[in-house]
Amino acid sequence: METAYLDAAATTPLSLEVRQKMMKSLDETSGNPSSLHRKGRSARQLLERARAELAQALHCRKDELIFTSGGTEADYLGITGLATSSKNRHIVSTAYEHHAVLSTLLVMERLGYEVSLVNPRADGLIHAEDVLQAVRDDTCLVSVMWVNNETGAVAPIDELGRVLRGRRIPFHVDGVQAPAFLRVDLDAVPVDAVSFSAHKLFGPVGVGALYVRAGVSFDPFYPQGTQERGRRGGTESVVLASGMATAFALQTEHFEARVAQIKALSDRFVRHASAQIDGVLWQLPEIRTPHIVSVRVVGIKADVLLMNLDLRGVFASSGSACSAGSAEPSHVMKALGMSQREAREVVRFSFSSATTDAEVDYAVDAFCEAVHQIRSGRLGNGKNGYSEDAKAE
Repeated sequence: METAYLDAAATTPLSLEVRQKMMKSLDETSGNPSSLHRKGRSARQLLERARAELAQALHCRKDELIFTSGGTEADYLGITGLATSSKNRHIVSTAYEHHAVLSTLLVMERLGYEVSLVNPRADGLIHAEDVLQAVRDDTCLVSVMWVNNETGAVAPIDELGRVLRGRRIPFHVDGVQAPAFLRVDLDAVPVDAVSFSAHKLFGPVGVGALYVRAGVSFDPFYPQGTQERGRRGGTESVVLASGMATAFALQTEHFEARVAQIKALSDRFVRHASAQIDGVLWQLPEIRTPHIVSVRVVGIKADVLLMNLDLRGVFASSGSACSAGSAEPSHVMKALGMSQREAREVVRFSFSSATTDAEVDYAVDAFCEAVHQIRSGRLGNGKNGYSEDAKAE
């Protein structure tokens, strides 16, 4: 059976080079990097080597990087660490952040902080002036995602960072989706903290990193230990850190060619699908990364369509992978102005450098065939995937 994996924004498969590096790290160390004996010192050397390699890929100092268990923890650590370092109690973010950020902001609200969420405009983009308008004299933090995980929309990070730095307001960025498609130079970008994850770049699941600019006041609301220079407690995984560093280093090679390849694949998908089916509304902001293509198929519930695609061996998603099991519609699509019913009709296809032309062609055929069959009433829970008595919400 042919298959097509078009869910790269959720995760990517571990690359052979990363797997080999991780196996080598397993063979080379069995000590705790905090131990003082020889095996511990050997583990520490490997951990710091990985940190240095990751720092080189991100263009920052190695002591500015904190290894975490993933992007979610990095977001939590970054937001709490910057916000609680200030006496001010107001945070500005956006309504279409990843749940890792929004959930952390709920924690901050329980701690007595006030949170203002800025909506994207009709063009699907966050505009710097809207974020800055929400900033007040008592704002202690602004947190904005670099690349939206459901639409690929790119936020004006440079513009925001320059203004916020001038006003001495800490700036955190969820950068999980960014490194695969944007050149990340942390020495040049005016940010104070950025969250990263390995498994979006053919690295291992279970490891991420938080960049914290040297000199920034940082006091994480988090159980601390001696690890990571006292900023994040818990024994570091040398093997996972080595895998992440290798994945990020590999990403810098042939960068432009890889991004062009992915853009060609996603354009091919949109072009061919648009030629075969009507009633599809593509969510394609003008300023976006090419790997994410979200589409609303009018009148068809996303879960019905995804199940039919899965039966055909096409793997896509609706919304964030971290919330796809929820019955709630995408909060991103609702922030873009969709009703609950409209938001439940959005499917996300996402591409990587491992995606092939053959996968795209097969996925287009399967997508169009499933839509035609569901609309004809031959598949799905009633015509067009809705029961007969379904009413607009």
